[in-house]
Amino acid sequence: GTLTIKQDPSMIDSGVQNLDSEKVAQLVGKYSGEIEKITFELSTDAHAIEVPKEVLQAIKDNNEDTVIEVKTAFGTYMLPINELDVQNIESARIVVKKVTGAETGNLNVVSPIVEFNVVVNDGEKEIELSHFDQYVKRGLMMNQEVDPSKAVAVMVKEDGTIRAVPTLFDGNKAMIMSQTNSLYAIVQMDKTLKDVNDGVSWAEEYIETLA
Repeated sequence: GTLTIKQDPSMIDSGVQNLDSEKVAQLVGKYSGEIEKITFELSTDAHAIEVPKEVLQAIKDNNEDTVIEVKTAFGTYMLPINELDVQNIESARIVVKKVTGAETGNLNVVSPIVEFNVVVNDGEKEIELSHFDQYVKRGLMMNQEVDPSKAVAVMVKEDGTIRAVPTLFDGNKAMIMSQTNSLYAIVQMDKTLKDVNDGVSWAEEYIETLA
C-alpha cells in the first residue's frame, strides 16, 4: 500500500523540507513489509526534501522495493529506495524544483521546466546522483492537455541541448521514464511524430531516440 506522510511547514529551511526522523521512522516501522510507496507532499514553500539515514533505513527494512514519491503541484519524483546506497550515506535530498531561464530555443514548452535531482551526503561531502541503474519515473503537470502524437518530454542539458525521453500522457499529466537526473519539460510540435522525416523538424533526432 501507500503511506502518505504529512509535512510540518515549520521544518522548512531555505526551501528544503526536513523531517522528524524518529517519528517518521517509527511510523514506517508500524507497517512491516506492507509499504510499496511512501509519499511526501511538499508545500509551495519547499523545492526539496531531506530524508535522513534513519528514515531511509526504516523504509528499506520495510520493503527493499519501496518507492519514495515526492509530490509538488507541478512535478512528482518516484525514486526507488534500492537506487540509494543507504548503508553508506547519511541523508538523501530529493529535489523537485521549478526553474526559470533555461535555454530551450524556439520550442513550444507546455509545462514548467523542472529540475529533478538527488543529492546524497556520505558524511564528508555531498554527491549528486546523475545516473540510475533503472528507468526512474518522474511526473510533470502541463499547462494544458496536449495531443500525445505531437508532444514529448525533453531533457534540457546545461549547454542548451535537448534530448527526448520516453513519455506517457494522461490528460494534463505526463509520465517520464529516464535513467538520468536533469531539467525536464514537455514540448509540443506542429507535426505528429510519424510526420517527421529527413530533418524537416527540429525533433527528428530526438524522436528517433524514442523509436
